[in-house]
Amino acid sequence: MKTKKNYLFTGLLICLPFLASAQNQATTTPVASEPFASPEMVQQVLYLAFATVCVLLISVVFLTISVRLLISQMLGQAGIEKKASAFDRLYQYLIGREVKKGKQLDVMINHEYDGIQELDNDMPPWFKYLFYLTIGIAVVYMMVFHVFEIAPLSGQEYLDEMAQAEKDKTEYMKKAAFTIDENNVTLAESAEDLAEGKAVFIQYCAACHGQLGEGKVGPNFTDKFWLHGGSINDLFKTIKYGVPEKGMISWQSQLNPRQMREVSSYILTLQGTNPPNQKEAQGVEYIPAGVAPVDSTAVPVDSLSQTKP
Repeated sequence: MKTKKNYLFTGLLICLPFLASAQNQATTTPVASEPFASPEMVQQVLYLAFATVCVLLISVVFLTISVRLLISQMLGQAGIEKKASAFDRLYQYLIGREVKKGKQLDVMINHEYDGIQELDNDMPPWFKYLFYLTIGIAVVYMMVFHVFEIAPLSGQEYLDEMAQAEKDKTEYMKKAAFTIDENNVTLAESAEDLAEGKAVFIQYCAACHGQLGEGKVGPNFTDKFWLHGGSINDLFKTIKYGVPEKGMISWQSQLNPRQMREVSSYILTLQGTNPPNQKEAQGVEYIPAGVAPVDSTAVPVDSLSQTKP
């Protein structure tokens, strides 16, 4: 009976990780806010259902075993012999047979540790069957992942998830681009964004401001002087709404907010490049906040005929 209790206690300990996993999954599984759940949510729900069923089955099995053991113990104490059922015989087979008294010498090993004699007992059948099960799982795993390649390996799965994440990021950025305005616009600094800004500049702005920003019909972008402010917010606003009275159109119907942010950021990188054939400076010198002025002298400008964002 003591051995049975030990196996029962061990089995209950094995149940605890399953119970903890089910509880954790139940608390972290999100609730669907849309009529159709995402594949990730379906996977989590299925995992939760599977874990819950496993915990319930294992709990029922060990509860049944504990009740039977309790009944057997009560009958034994009362001196009543109970005929072993098929369940009892199966349970006894799985946990293995104990070495009967007087038979220890048959399985004794010539080892002694601090007065403790070692016996060559067979492993419990349930443990051996568990080992056989792991061999079967290994064979199935090899066939699924390496032979027939039905499912991707963890490395490929990681690459697929990263590729999907990049697509999701791109889609999000496309949607987020339309939330940018002259009040919350920030300077784009990545090489990819500046390259896209340069492409927009060449396509739409170079005809008036020159391929290098040196100025043609429109003003020069490579100096420190600006007609309508030289911050990223000022540039974005000028490009978005234009200056119709000076001949510069509004670009908000042709460029989305993200493109206007990128081209504004690219224009700011042209300052100090000193290209050939620069047009004369126009407007007022722009000094960023927190920067001590070096030369705040304004250059006169014929603002009636020239416009510069």
